[in-house]
Amino acid sequence: MGLFDLFRGEPDVEKMQANKDVEGLIKALTHNQTTTRAKAAKALGSARDDRAIEPLIKAFNDQSKDVKIIAAESLDNYDSGKIGHVKQQVDSFLTEHRKALEAQREAQKQELAGLLSSLNKEFDIEGRIRAAERLACLTEFAESDVVAALSEAGRKAAMQFEVKRMTIAAKHRVQPAQIQVQPIADDSRVTVAAVKSLRKLGMRKDTIGSRAQAALDQLRSSIKSSEIRNRVGL
Repeated sequence: MGLFDLFRGEPDVEKMQANKDVEGLIKALTHNQTTTRAKAAKALGSARDDRAIEPLIKAFNDQSKDVKIIAAESLDNYDSGKIGHVKQQVDSFLTEHRKALEAQREAQKQELAGLLSSLNKEFDIEGRIRAAERLACLTEFAESDVVAALSEAGRKAAMQFEVKRMTIAAKHRVQPAQIQVQPIADDSRVTVAAVKSLRKLGMRKDTIGSRAQAALDQLRSSIKSSEIRNRVGL
């Protein structure tokens, strides 16, 4: 930790940016916290102050890939003539980075389509569970309403479980509560997985997060079985 960190603690990058404190932001580029260096690099890109060019070039060689990416994007905001000696490196790095991002988005888009398809395969309980769990781990959802898909899968699976149990109970002339459905045929396990994923998505600070919270409320009212509600904590 350098003297800057010791005496000033973690710098308030947002305040520095609001006050146009370029010197303070330049110092923040040397902070020991990666997030602080990344925020400072981004702020200096918006500042477009020539004093930040050399510090940003140094940040372009940061050991953190996140800082390196943001420093490159910030340098890209400056007049090419002023960063001429690294312009080619920055352009090449950003081109490769953007290609990698696009490839990642395309791969996730294809995976998303497959997962949504698996979520609706009625007779593949294990596949539906894996799909529900994996959907909460994705970060890009394109135009697909993943929250609605998870909510519907959870509701439908709970209903399938109840119908299956009532059918077996009627056949054996016993009460549905007396029927123990084997795990391999227990659709409510899909409901459990869907609810867990909705809870995970509900932690996001965006529209997906708020939708997931609303979907959990809807599931709470739509699932009639108190047994299943208790099992998933609704």
